[in-house]
Amino acid sequence: MKALESTHFLIRPAKSGEEAILFDLILELAEYEGKDLAVLPINIESLKTFGFEDKPYFYTEFAEVDEKVVGYALYYYGFSANQGFPILYLEDLYVKPEYRDLGIGTRFLKRLAQYALQRNCCRLEWHVFSWNREAINFYKKIGGILKENLIQVHLEKEHLQKITSY
Repeated sequence: MKALESTHFLIRPAKSGEEAILFDLILELAEYEGKDLAVLPINIESLKTFGFEDKPYFYTEFAEVDEKVVGYALYYYGFSANQGFPILYLEDLYVKPEYRDLGIGTRFLKRLAQYALQRNCCRLEWHVFSWNREAINFYKKIGGILKENLIQVHLEKEHLQKITSY
């Protein structure tokens, strides 16, 4: 890692045509999280449709070292009803293991904080797995607040139809 310590990197928005790069990074993160890649429904076409068309559902920033993409931050905007302002929600932040500890994650968060301020967001928000102590320690170090009293809830696709019949 010593050779990388003085490495310069660039954070930039992903461009149309780079969906395959994002796809590969998403799979790397999923593998790190212990997911079975064989059953993931994600594909390059869905990334193109939902993230790189005229009205995207999400946005992506890439980290580059020597013109090679080594990480990404995928985010979108929501709204806080009780605050009356938008929220910037960070869905994924991933840096390849050999490029960690160079400040890339911090730079991603700085960039997203700038976007949040530009769009008058009341907060930047994300979730972290309870087992990911390295990430939790990093987030605490930069002032992140872990909300112990909130539990993330998902209704997955197979349950969406079920709930409509209640």
